[in-house]
Amino acid sequence: MGIIFDKEKEVIEPKPNNTDTSEDVEDSGRGHNNIDNNMRGSTPVDPWGSGLGESDVKPVGKRIRTVAMRLGEKSEEIIVLGTELAVKLYSLAPSHSTSFSIEKTDNVTLRFNKGESDSNEIPGSGMSGSMFSRDAVVYISIATVSNMWNDSQVKFEFKAANGEVAGESLLLLTSIALSLDADINRNGSVEETFEVDKSRWTWGPNGQGAIILVNCDNESVRADGERDTEDLWRNGKDDLLDMSMLVINFRGPNLEESGLPRDYRLRLHTSVETSTKVGIYSLEGTPFWDSKRQVIGKKRKQVEISFQKLNLLRDGQVRFAVEGIQYPDYDFDGIVPIHLSLFQVEDDVQLPIFKDTVTFRVSPWIMTPNNLKPKEVFVCEMRSQKSRNFVENLRELTKEVGVNLTVVKPGHNRGDRWMQDEIEFGYSEAPHKYMPVVLDSPRDRGLTNYPIFSLLGKDFGYVTRETYLEEPNSLDSFGNLEVSPPVKVNGVSFPFGKILIGGTLPGAFNERRMLKVIRNFLSAQKVQPLVELFSDWLTVGHIDEFMTFVPTNDKKSFKLLMASPDCCYSILKKLNREGHGELVLFEGKKSDADGLVNAERTVKDLLRDTDLDKYNKTKQRYLDWNRDTLKRELGLTEEDVIDVPALFHTVDGTGADAIFPGMVNMLVLGNHLGIPKPFGPKIQGICQFESYMRDQLEPLGVHCHFINDWESYHVLLGEIHCGTNTRREPFAYKWWNMEF
Repeated sequence: MGIIFDKEKEVIEPKPNNTDTSEDVEDSGRGHNNIDNNMRGSTPVDPWGSGLGESDVKPVGKRIRTVAMRLGEKSEEIIVLGTELAVKLYSLAPSHSTSFSIEKTDNVTLRFNKGESDSNEIPGSGMSGSMFSRDAVVYISIATVSNMWNDSQVKFEFKAANGEVAGESLLLLTSIALSLDADINRNGSVEETFEVDKSRWTWGPNGQGAIILVNCDNESVRADGERDTEDLWRNGKDDLLDMSMLVINFRGPNLEESGLPRDYRLRLHTSVETSTKVGIYSLEGTPFWDSKRQVIGKKRKQVEISFQKLNLLRDGQVRFAVEGIQYPDYDFDGIVPIHLSLFQVEDDVQLPIFKDTVTFRVSPWIMTPNNLKPKEVFVCEMRSQKSRNFVENLRELTKEVGVNLTVVKPGHNRGDRWMQDEIEFGYSEAPHKYMPVVLDSPRDRGLTNYPIFSLLGKDFGYVTRETYLEEPNSLDSFGNLEVSPPVKVNGVSFPFGKILIGGTLPGAFNERRMLKVIRNFLSAQKVQPLVELFSDWLTVGHIDEFMTFVPTNDKKSFKLLMASPDCCYSILKKLNREGHGELVLFEGKKSDADGLVNAERTVKDLLRDTDLDKYNKTKQRYLDWNRDTLKRELGLTEEDVIDVPALFHTVDGTGADAIFPGMVNMLVLGNHLGIPKPFGPKIQGICQFESYMRDQLEPLGVHCHFINDWESYHVLLGEIHCGTNTRREPFAYKWWNMEF
């Protein structure tokens, strides 16, 4: 049993046989800096300040490191707070010893696990003939930081059966506090954390794990089209605000005075694969590294930190800024582990002493559905007067709604009017920063330079996906990319909705689908599951030609609007029964872009056209397929769907086109809708298609504004939604609170 040498030493008594064989022996830590009082702040602070906040993450247990000692020798070890050193007694003890005793300085805590013994005797009891088990282990820990090198010790003494000393070993300890910290609580501040497993990233409101943004904006004053992710430099203070903080916290003896051996190495590192997904910058500068250049990134996976230089830093902190380089994708799940390792070097061999890991997740790119508040509308103005007229009508609507209108002039749009097809607005978010991010399609027509030279800028990001393995087709335009409002399906909530794209029917012989690189990118964002609809039956092939969502004031808070030939024929048949068969539709309009083909038809003409009726019955079946898919995938019922009158025909015998402006292809600005004017049959000057839409929507708190887009978009196989784009407010709900 232990022996009292003086008043500053303590005896470790063996426990009676009927008690637990694992016991903590704790001391006051006299003469040491108490970590609870001196090493943690009391409240969270600015993550870029010098203070630290108090952690809400609960400890999950101590790290254990086995140390090898030799009988009759003195060993020196660094012990990091939150770590236990394990000494295997059987391996250390002489073969003829039968008992042991341990002496320690008062700041050391011991925990003893005797393992399975051949007898009921407690190891170390001193009884004649007792032997301790092969798996008997002493666990050593310290809760305070050393003032000097080797100022703590544990002495092991072994005795033979005759009571004589069979051997001794001495363990000299230097205790330090060392941790790698980030905003794992997601509260916007960095906490100093010990005994916490920061390597796990978990979802949900009670989850943990730090978050980084893809730094895909451009802080440069030049509109050079280069994102901050493409360089190896930190572009000033504004660039720093896009990044997340990573801190090495160190407390220990004054290493310059106490003479810490130089055979220890402290290293910040990540894997080769991860280093291509992240950029890390030091904020300390000289005498460490250039504070503007990456210390870890595409060209370097690790950086070494001098122990001696740690003493030169204020508060014992080395601060870094972390940026994401790449969004999640098919080959990258968005998880970025960063490690801090302490090694001891012996004969050029690195022996691991301690490792702390912080795992970041890259913020996903998130689409914004129609039910979110609009911030800005974009439209291209062409050189024709009819285009200018449309823009002025649109300006009246946006002014009434109170939304900014950005008009892209001919010199910038280069003859490309299809704003929706070129880009999709979304955003990324971390606890400390929100960033709008535009996704650029691979269609690369006249607007190809607009997003990267006119939208990309300070706090406005840019991302695209391209491939040389496949040629883009019409389905890669972003009129074929939509997102639903938040939904609940079979009891499972999707607070960011589901992404919807168009493709071909399952098992179709000839596939026309969105490029795989885009589908992979969208799926990898995880928070908005991907649903593929059937749109290949259309000439252009975009889902915005037959569906949209509008916010409403009912319990569901939105309605799905679906194009419906059946609905259109129902209205026409009703008019014919009531004696209005001679009413003219599309009065004064031409059905082609050159203005040569008369588009006018009467109600009776349309109803007598059996080929048109047969053609639309087939298209209705395609639409019903999509309707059923949307109801199933979004958890909708028939009450959640509103039919919108539509008719389709084919010009070249391949794909389907709308005969009159597709009203479902509308601009949604809150409860105001910019709807393509259908030029339907009129009774007393009132268009019956417009009247139907008002009857369906206005009781739900929605205001219908019908805008003429026939010449500016419709005859060119598009409508208002195809020619406009809307940037919206982000969700109030935070993506990291989702539960999977």
